[in-house]
Amino acid sequence: MGQSERGILTISYGKERYIRMGKALAHSVRHHDEEENLAVVTDRPEELSELYDHVIPVDHSFGDGVAQKLNLDHYTPYEETLFVDSDCLFYGPTGLLWEYFGGDNGFGVRSWGPLSYENECQGVADFDWYLDHYGLDHVHNIKGGFYYFDNSSTAADVFDTARVIYQNRDFVGLTSFKNAPVADEVVIATAMEICNAPPVLIQAPDQPPVNTFLGRIEPVDINVLKGESHFIKNGTSVAPTAIHYGIGTQDGYCYLRDVRRLELKGGIAAEWRARATARSEAASRWVKRKWQNIEERTEEVGPLGVLPGRLLRRLQIEGPDSR
Repeated sequence: MGQSERGILTISYGKERYIRMGKALAHSVRHHDEEENLAVVTDRPEELSELYDHVIPVDHSFGDGVAQKLNLDHYTPYEETLFVDSDCLFYGPTGLLWEYFGGDNGFGVRSWGPLSYENECQGVADFDWYLDHYGLDHVHNIKGGFYYFDNSSTAADVFDTARVIYQNRDFVGLTSFKNAPVADEVVIATAMEICNAPPVLIQAPDQPPVNTFLGRIEPVDINVLKGESHFIKNGTSVAPTAIHYGIGTQDGYCYLRDVRRLELKGGIAAEWRARATARSEAASRWVKRKWQNIEERTEEVGPLGVLPGRLLRRLQIEGPDSR
């Protein structure tokens, strides 16, 4: 595949909810930036070809879930790539993200700072041993919803090193993450340290053009069609250009309302319908999630599993997370 210009790449395959996320992401980008180049890795080309400039078949040999992200360089059709998780939405033009992540390093990702000895690191069974094994005194706590990379040797080295780490995942004590054999963030962060590729540090009071919705508090004032993305995060008012709706917020009213706004854009009573259907869908997902929690607790602790997780914790009865 010949490479040209720059563009945004995402992965959207498998269950219908992930295909829907891919559609919503593309709609949000096109709404604010019609000229942006878009590429998608998918197993449903017939559903996404009208929204994306490049539709790339998913290669299941790369692994499940986020393990796919260790092979973004094999997928991209661009000389410069901004990878964006499919559960993100854009609330403005993409230019600010290119300015923030791009640069001379060849590889860019956000970091909250280093994780070192005696810290816990998601995705690693014994982090102190892991650091010793690779001869490192830290790896960065990166946020993998957005990755920038180009076709430089630096980016190639990071991906090649990440794949070697992945192949040795059992030996070095990497643990599964959701439906993936590993968490991509610790693998990429380790590869970046080995390759001397520094991340983009998040430093207060700077407000990066991207943020996660997890942990936000009221007031929340977001509207994807109007480009409004204001909410309170860690005591600070933020208004990112792109919001990452990770686990815990993908099923929430705010995300689903904006997805429905994009799906119903230009239709009759679109705003009213978006709000009404999003509330119904969010409520249905909440009930389903709670019922799954009850079933899991019941399998662990018997009939007492029907009790709320908080009560079980007070009674010192352990279920799966006592949720």
